[in-house]
Amino acid sequence: MTGSSEAERDRMTADHKFHCITCGDDGVPMRVVRIDDDRDLALCEESGGKRSTVEIGLVESVEVGDFLLVHAGTALTRVDAEAIA
Repeated sequence: MTGSSEAERDRMTADHKFHCITCGDDGVPMRVVRIDDDRDLALCEESGGKRSTVEIGLVESVEVGDFLLVHAGTALTRVDAEAIA
């Protein structure tokens, strides 16, 4: 890491539980509101009420009410509701 700035080093050593180690952005915990199984999409809602369409093909057996960690419009994993509180 010679020559790297302090900010770049901090970005590369993320330790936040919802932080993407690849690009440095945070994943967003979202609740599944509706599912379109034919297209592997779900309508999901953030805690503040904002809704987005999310690609769910990477997560097995997604159901309405599940909480997912979403990054760049794609669900990466299921998360416990307690983990996002």
